[in-house]
Amino acid sequence: MEKIREEWTELQDRSESVNPFVGPEWTIHWMRSLMPRTDEAWILTVRDAGRLVGVAPMHLRTYRLGIRRLQMIGTGSPWVGPFEAPAVLAAQPQGRQVARALIEYLATQQRAWHLVTVALGESGDWLEPGWLTAPDFTVVAYKATPFVVLPLPLAPRGPSEGRRNLKEAVRRARNRLTKRFGADGWQVEGITEPDAIRSAAEELFALHRARSEFRARGDEHADVLADPRVRAYVLDVIADLAQRRRVTVYRLVAEGQTLAAQLVLNTGTAAFISLSGFRSDAWDYSPTNYLQWIAVTEAGERGIAEVNFSSWPTQAKLRWSRLVRSTPEFVVIGPSRFAKLVAAPAFLTASAMTGYRRELGVATVGQLFKRVERNRSADRPAS
Repeated sequence: MEKIREEWTELQDRSESVNPFVGPEWTIHWMRSLMPRTDEAWILTVRDAGRLVGVAPMHLRTYRLGIRRLQMIGTGSPWVGPFEAPAVLAAQPQGRQVARALIEYLATQQRAWHLVTVALGESGDWLEPGWLTAPDFTVVAYKATPFVVLPLPLAPRGPSEGRRNLKEAVRRARNRLTKRFGADGWQVEGITEPDAIRSAAEELFALHRARSEFRARGDEHADVLADPRVRAYVLDVIADLAQRRRVTVYRLVAEGQTLAAQLVLNTGTAAFISLSGFRSDAWDYSPTNYLQWIAVTEAGERGIAEVNFSSWPTQAKLRWSRLVRSTPEFVVIGPSRFAKLVAAPAFLTASAMTGYRRELGVATVGQLFKRVERNRSADRPAS
């Protein structure tokens, strides 16, 4: 992995990908710290006349009933919330050829797996069944992940132009901060230096946890870094990305104290709005909106093509843009009887249940039962 790291990084930059998760940092640190010993890494590379033109970071995992699933690194447990879009990386305009080469190769390895789940990302819009070498394979589009995307550049008067409610929220935040701390008593800092990024990220993580504990006006966010292994992993990734100037931590600072922070992942062509957090006493300043406004402004000044507001649209994200881009994922079902009669039905049922829990905002079946019981208790009349 380390031997191809420089090539991989160069391919990511050359491809002009808008996806910040397809570089080596997310994969290498996952293998080092989160990959179970029973898993087997499959880091597939595609070359054209010796030059690296494609990378598909995958791993083989055995589930209950002996089901063997080959999947993208970052899509299995432990869940890493900030690792939002694992996908194939491909040089452009060779994306379709890279995707076809990968699928054709995986078909030759059919005895090793029952299912393959893959996100082609920018390498291809669709997995074409004709790429498989035999008619006994089955391809199903089983999931699509939506992202709210804001194209740049914006209107000349700023990122809030045409977004009246958002513009008012930003103005109100600025006025309240000035009234409370004075014009010179608060500021926004953008931390990019490698020597400072780790401590800034640790501060962000603490604020993210504080945000998860805060309740106001229905605002509810899970602590996606509650698992200490995941927290350490994301911190290592951020530190590595800082070496390439691919990450910024924006901080809202007043009277020497950080009130809020926002993580932004950068590629040469896009900015990705990631983790955020704030102190409970910062709520009235709309800190997340304000820091995102700064991030969008600076992205426009750098000539960035788009800002991605992360997966799954919310009312807050849709205030920025109504453009929703969906990234499909596919499952390739092997030709064996076990794959068709056992592995595929079990996986597709579990996948549907996972989507249902996600829409309800619960992570496990146990939490689902608790949610139902809590709602039932609230509906019961008082005795």
